[in-house]
Amino acid sequence: MNKTRLSNVTLGIGVIVFGATFLAAAMPGADPGWGLNKSIALATGGFLIISALLIRGLLKSKVLTTIAIIYFTYLAFDVCISILYFTNI
Repeated sequence: MNKTRLSNVTLGIGVIVFGATFLAAAMPGADPGWGLNKSIALATGGFLIISALLIRGLLKSKVLTTIAIIYFTYLAFDVCISILYFTNI
């Protein structure tokens, strides 16, 4: 997969996650306020968007790159632990 396609896919997923979080919060009957799950979803969408811009080379920041790497490492670890927890392993 080349860099352009990877950045387009990452940007698309980030925009979908970011937008879907706002739409879910605005729906009638949704939980009021911003809980932990909505905050994590917004952060994930934001970091996917930032990562797409880093991949394209539009942003050149070592700090943003480091934060994105740390966040995605944490996210992958959290997903793995959650899967293990829900499968009772």
